[in-house]
This record gives sequence, C-alpha cells and structure tokens, in this order.
Amino acid sequence: MLWHKGKSGIFVVIKFIDDMAIRKYAMAAAMALALMPGGLKAQVTSQDVAAAVGQGVVDFLEGRGTWIPDRPGYFNSGGLVYKNVSTSMVRQLSEAIVWRIDVQPEGVLHIPDDINVGFDRFHVSGFAEGAFEYGHMTAIDLPHREIRSIPRRCFSGCSNLQSVTFHSNKTKFIEAAAFRWCSSLKSLRLPSSVKHIGDFAFDQSGLVEFVIPKSVESLGERAFHNCKSLKKVVIPGHRLGVISGYCFSGCESLEEITLPAGVHSILSYAFENSGIKHITWSNNMKAIYSFAFKGTQIQRIDSHATTPPQTGQIFTLNDAKRIELHVPRGCEAAYRNAPVWEAFVNIIADL
Repeated sequence: MLWHKGKSGIFVVIKFIDDMAIRKYAMAAAMALALMPGGLKAQVTSQDVAAAVGQGVVDFLEGRGTWIPDRPGYFNSGGLVYKNVSTSMVRQLSEAIVWRIDVQPEGVLHIPDDINVGFDRFHVSGFAEGAFEYGHMTAIDLPHREIRSIPRRCFSGCSNLQSVTFHSNKTKFIEAAAFRWCSSLKSLRLPSSVKHIGDFAFDQSGLVEFVIPKSVESLGERAFHNCKSLKKVVIPGHRLGVISGYCFSGCESLEEITLPAGVHSILSYAFENSGIKHITWSNNMKAIYSFAFKGTQIQRIDSHATTPPQTGQIFTLNDAKRIELHVPRGCEAAYRNAPVWEAFVNIIADL
C-alpha cells in the first residue's frame, strides 16, 4: 500500500481499495500521519503506517492476513484469527469465518468483507461459536456479505459492547446465548430476516427497549431472562406463536406488554418475577401454562379471547381478587363458568 502527498498537502490513497469503509479508514490513517513529528513526507509506505499505528491496523487497512504456522487453514488479520472454511477450489470463491480474538480489540471493531492471504482472497462469511466471547470492544461493524446466523455464545460476556451494526438482511438465526451478559448493550436493531431467537440469547443483557422483528417465528427459553433494565418490548408480527418458558422471567422493569394475534400460548414461568402489571392478548390465545405469572403483581389483563383460554395453576386467590380481568362484551358468563377464571372477582366485559 502506498500513500502520496497531493497538491492540497493531504495524503491520498493511490492504491484503490474496493471496500468504501476500509478506504475511509485508510484515508484517516494517512491524514493522521501528517501530524507526526518530523514533518510531511512525499510518500508514506506501509512500514511508516505500521510504525505509527501498529501492524494490525495496516493488515486491516490492506485487507491482508498471514497464515499461522503449524495451524493449517488458519490465519491472522487485524487482531482476529480466521478459519478457512472453503469447499471450492476457485480462489475467488474462498470463504473464511472469524474463529477467535487474537489481540483484544478496543473501541469499534470492523470486520472486513474480504481478506487477502498470500495469493488467496477470502470472503468473510460468518463466525465460529464463541468467536468474540468476552471481547473488550465497545461496538462491532459486521460484514456487508451474507451472514446467516449469529452463532452460540458469539458475543457472550462482551460487557463493554454497546452497538452492533448489521449490514446483511440475510441473518435468520440468533443462536443460544449469542448476546448473553452483554450488560452495556442497551438496544439492538435486528435485521427483518431473523426467524429464530435462541435460548438465553439476551440473558442478563442491558437491553432497555427491544423490537422483535416481524419475521420472528420462535423465541427460545429464557431468551430475555433477567434483563433487569428492559422496559419495553414491541412484537409487531403475527408469526410468533408461543411465549417460551422463562422468556421474560426476572425482567423487573417490564410493566406492560401486548402480545400479537399470532401468539396462542404462554408457557410456564414465562413472566415469573417480572414487573408485569398489564398484559393484553388477542382472540387467538388458547392456553396459559402453570406459573406463567408467578411472583408478579399483575394488575390488569385484557383478554380479547371470546373463549376463555385453558389454564394451569397461574394465579393465587389473592391474585384473583386483585386483578381486573377485561373480556369481550357478551363473554362475562363464559369466563365466570371457566376453570381458574371463575375465581376472579373483577371481570369486566368492555372490550
């Protein structure tokens, strides 16, 4: 790579780079060199940049990697270890995944789209399980290429992580514990392509608000378990059918939630020890399993179900005295004659 001092006195990149984000970083590094002691140079080489900002930065700017001795198929680039996962013999179709952190990143971590290793060029196509586990970065910028999933424990324990930027709209799976213990992660915008959020996916994270994409079809157990700062959850879609066991248990700041028309079941302990005070569900609600609201101080239920949902042991007698149960007009008698619901003192037919 070579930078050259233009007429304006600012360094310009004369070796063009395909990726616009990397090109911007190259420009930034080159401009930073203009402030180095000793004055301007007519031209600046990769060695100059390495001396100023470190060899890892140069590797990233050039999209360059180095094979790891005694570990066939693995290479270093920009402080990360990658694994060759190619099945094609065509170099232009070679793929690699981020395997592990080699040098702990600080600040924003950018994952390149492509990396050159010798005469080979690799597309970054994904991540290994636990690839960034316990990383120190505050933000991560994911590749623009198709990333089908965020694997198990991918960012687990990244307590400094505040921001994750998705560029691909092909991600379908947020797998188990992917963002577990990300205590600084206050919000996250998932791609509209996500279909499944796995067990413990955001367990004990710092989320304050979260929108579950319309595309989501399933939530794993304890997906948002013990997200103590979570105040608002929006579920706009109709594909999600079940609120899983312990899904929002321990979410002590979550006081109100409206379940979309697709949800037909709430499984055991789904809202255990949460702050839920008001819940609304649609006419499609069919079943609520035992202890779904154990340990809560729920005040109001808006049930739009004309047929009372089947229930297990979900409320105590004190709950039945305290809770206002709002039901569709003309359905009060059905609820007063239904198991469990018959114990409710305040049944109001005004929906």
